[in-house]
Amino acid sequence: MRVAMSADRRTVPRRTRGSPRLGRPPRRRARGGGEPAAIAGEEYTKKFGTKEIKIPVDQRDMMTAHIDNFLSCIRTREKPHLDVETGARAQVVINLAVQSYREGKVMYWDEKNWKASSKKIG
Repeated sequence: MRVAMSADRRTVPRRTRGSPRLGRPPRRRARGGGEPAAIAGEEYTKKFGTKEIKIPVDQRDMMTAHIDNFLSCIRTREKPHLDVETGARAQVVINLAVQSYREGKVMYWDEKNWKASSKKIG
């Protein structure tokens, strides 16, 4: 990142070509211009209400459960709950989200060739 000096001698970060975006990503607009696509405040409350949603979560140690499942699968030759394919797909989603945020554009995934692109595929 390059740094520029302002008139009052403070350093101000300046974007350079190819560097990640600084600060927040640009606000997306709804199709056809108009207001941003995200909803907030009263509109959100009207649409979804104020009732708290409780999601049941297993309170045991997840690492122990994962290791137990893995060892059980070795003994029985079953497929583990979290196999390599699931892990790879989760990592792809994470990487696409990070790349999209940094570049400030929508990213697309070509599952057939396992490649990311900023152009719509198919």
